[in-house]
Amino acid sequence: MKSAQLESLVSINRITPGRRANAARQVKVELLALGLDALAAICDAIINAERTLIALMREFRNAQVTFSEATWTPEIIAQDQLLDRLLSELRDVLVALGKRTGTPRGDAASSLYDVSFASGLAWYTQAPIDEENERVGELVERLAREPAKLEKATVDELFAEVVAAHTLYNTLITTFRKGERTSYDAIKGTDLANQRGLLALVSRITTYTLDLPEADQLSVRQRLLGPILQKDHEVSELIRQRLRIRDVDPDSGVPEAEG
Repeated sequence: MKSAQLESLVSINRITPGRRANAARQVKVELLALGLDALAAICDAIINAERTLIALMREFRNAQVTFSEATWTPEIIAQDQLLDRLLSELRDVLVALGKRTGTPRGDAASSLYDVSFASGLAWYTQAPIDEENERVGELVERLAREPAKLEKATVDELFAEVVAAHTLYNTLITTFRKGERTSYDAIKGTDLANQRGLLALVSRITTYTLDLPEADQLSVRQRLLGPILQKDHEVSELIRQRLRIRDVDPDSGVPEAEG
């Protein structure tokens, strides 16, 4: 069952912000020529909304491109350093104790080392922060299944410190990433709102033409909605050909350059 949202009632592709703005610009010219100032004002609102969205999208993309270790918060960097130090201590203790081969303590330490640091300490400490978080999380899960060996090797307290440090580390990173996700979701929500704004314009123009003499309805509707229908057709063709849908310049309508 369809919903009552405009995108379910009006059959127009979800077109890009630049296309919506460019179409609204062209439609505005036709509306003004017919003296339909109130509808033309809606076009202005659409154009301004799309410019705002395009700026937000550009800012978000630039942030993704320039993302680096320096982007992480000071708290995350500090926690990363603490976790690296604790992992180093755990590795060193297991290496030292593992030399006591043939003893319960030494054998337990050697076994724990094999399941923890077979790929080396740098596997954790030299990885990008996101990857280190995942790798240490897997390490913690593995060692948590060996409580007897941890106690026998007398590294259970040190392991508990690693767990606590990683728990906070993961929380800080998740919170940071959630902020990024919120920004992306806000862009998606704004894009949907802007698409609905365009569909509302289509609905208003359609309503206007219904009050015209029947012989004039189709031609006026084609004149006023032509730019929007053209953009809809462009997107349909790109989808049909399975091509990437690049946006267009909101003023000229020229497709953006690759990349």
